[in-house]
Amino acid sequence: MTSKHDRSPANTASPEGVTSNEAEPTHVIFIMGAGRSGSTFLGLSMARALGAVYAGELGAWAERDGVPNFGGAERERFWIAVKRRMIAAGVSVDDNAWWRFEHSTRFLRPRRRNDATAHRDYLRCNRALFSAVAIEAANPWIIDSSHRPARATELRGAPGLEVDVVYLMRDPTKVVRSFRKRDVDQPRKGLLAANAYLWLTSLVAVITYMRWPHTRRHYLDYDDFVHDPTGELARLAREIGLPSPGRFDLSDLAGPIAFQGNRLLNSTVSLTSPAERGGAPGPSDLLTYLLQFPWVLVRLVLRHRWHRS
Repeated sequence: MTSKHDRSPANTASPEGVTSNEAEPTHVIFIMGAGRSGSTFLGLSMARALGAVYAGELGAWAERDGVPNFGGAERERFWIAVKRRMIAAGVSVDDNAWWRFEHSTRFLRPRRRNDATAHRDYLRCNRALFSAVAIEAANPWIIDSSHRPARATELRGAPGLEVDVVYLMRDPTKVVRSFRKRDVDQPRKGLLAANAYLWLTSLVAVITYMRWPHTRRHYLDYDDFVHDPTGELARLAREIGLPSPGRFDLSDLAGPIAFQGNRLLNSTVSLTSPAERGGAPGPSDLLTYLLQFPWVLVRLVLRHRWHRS
């Protein structure tokens, strides 16, 4: 398939270190949206169908000091090799700076005197990180499911990176329900806290999406994706400029090197049934719909535009 961007994945190789030819940038597919929207499942599916590398939530790299949140020999070897390249390149990692530039509340905080220097180091570190991942994976197409809109904006300004953003939305009641679960090994939020987080994240995500270059911004609805993964990924592939996927088996997904994500990355968890579980809507769901009504409307508009494209 010859796309309008001519950006099919291709193998790449490099000696030790992370410097690379600027004529061959690293291509980043950034999955943006609220947490618990299905970004890990989407990232695994995209890697399987589009031939890209699913690196997981790379926004956690600095906080975890390069140590992935799940084990496995292949995953551990991969990230040890990436970290060695980062060290060889002399790149400093400041997890406080990463949080400062990537959190949605950054727009509400006053700028610090040393922000310019910290920002340059932050961009250089991210450039080096994606380059190292691309070299170790022998593939210049990297999927980052960190989902923070502020991180997407920062990566767009990093030299040597070409960033396509995929805005992933999901029924807000399902997002809030997921945050309120007690039986998962992830941070929990109460009803009001989850709604406040979702409202702020949606606001920043919509602004980021609208400001993004038209040829590099894409929309995907999680419910539509689960219903027809092949069809939705085929549309996404056409927009990004990658070969359209054929039929693929959702039980044949794997993320052996993904740095961070939810329990789907654990090989002991079955991927054969991504369908939602949940009871009938209750009072808390009604409250969520009322609080999130502006973003429910945005979702309807973007969904309509996506299916018309």
